[in-house]
Amino acid sequence: MNLYSKCRCSTNKTDDEFVGFRFDGDVSVIFPVGYNIPQNERELRKDILLLLKSFSLTDSDQKERVDSGTSYLDSFAMPINSYFWLIKDYINNGLYENRERIIKQNSHGKINWKKTIQKTKAVVSNNGFVYMEPYFELTKNTETLITEIEKYCLRLANTFFGWLFGEIRVPKSAFSDSHIAYMQSMLKKELLVSYTDYKKTLITHMYNILTGLDDDMAKSKVYSYGTKNYNVVWQGLINDVFGNVDVSKFYPTSTWNLSRLGICRQNSSLQQDTIYHDSETDKYYILDAKYYGAYLNMNENNLPATADIEKQITYGEELRINKGIDPNSIYNALILPYNKSNNRYGLNKDVEFIGVADTSWVEKEYPYENVELLFADTEYVMKAWKKASSKDVQDLMEIIEENSVISED
Repeated sequence: MNLYSKCRCSTNKTDDEFVGFRFDGDVSVIFPVGYNIPQNERELRKDILLLLKSFSLTDSDQKERVDSGTSYLDSFAMPINSYFWLIKDYINNGLYENRERIIKQNSHGKINWKKTIQKTKAVVSNNGFVYMEPYFELTKNTETLITEIEKYCLRLANTFFGWLFGEIRVPKSAFSDSHIAYMQSMLKKELLVSYTDYKKTLITHMYNILTGLDDDMAKSKVYSYGTKNYNVVWQGLINDVFGNVDVSKFYPTSTWNLSRLGICRQNSSLQQDTIYHDSETDKYYILDAKYYGAYLNMNENNLPATADIEKQITYGEELRINKGIDPNSIYNALILPYNKSNNRYGLNKDVEFIGVADTSWVEKEYPYENVELLFADTEYVMKAWKKASSKDVQDLMEIIEENSVISED
């Protein structure tokens, strides 16, 4: 399979917001806005796995959904870690086999002396002691119920993600799609009587796969795994790479004092995405991640709006007025995704300064009132996730500071 030909990037337009995987007899992989898709298949497989992992940053309402046809099925959350665990375990260890040890009398095989001595009486003879009814030990490999369920779950896993691991041959299971409820029930019972860690782990992953999977979904030939709300992931990526502050401590709030009615009611707070605090310089950098495809076409209405800019300035006011932070040490920036390897503007850095927002209601006395627009390369941000260096952060802060100068007109 030519994997590169199956991949493309979302444009984040109304009819092209989905990021993830589609399965409809063939596989399609949709990367987020601005991702530079590698043509090297080995690197591409790594990047696809990275995309899969990034969905862990979505919230519980958007997380890991399977889409059958065109509508999301809210009752089913695809347990992607369980699918991957099952495939890797099968590749490394083969199918589960219950190695059953049988001990009984009146049989043949190797004598189990411990059981024989404990349970039977010896007869004295001229040659010593003789056990007339010894216990014999037999060991046999049995493909159990667990193995048959594993085959069924592997079929599903192979359908969804086998293409990521190369060709995988899975034996046919005795179970079919009509046995899902029965298999779930059997796994529950087996889990109660299982004592080995490996067996419990295997059963748990298989149960995760079967949970919520009804007959129609199992038989469906069209599935999707991903989200139309990758903005949540983008916000999480920016926060994990560049943030180091609990932003909930800096949420601006407001309260209605309805004195005529004797009511005092607090409104919901404004919730910014990310704050980085440089402890050495005591400077604060307020960052808002916007998942807009502005770099694709600046003529479209895909830049942050006035309300976005106003909120950023309000966040700065919260730090200055209510937290007592030096206003000359507060900076503000909006970060949008882009592709540094393929764009019409000749930009080629991981993070690029694009410009600032002019506002009619502030005189730009402090740096945080000079809200900057930055482009960050999508691939760079995703690959820096969970392993960002201090240099990544320092480079971003230097770009923001260099362009925060307030002009004196």
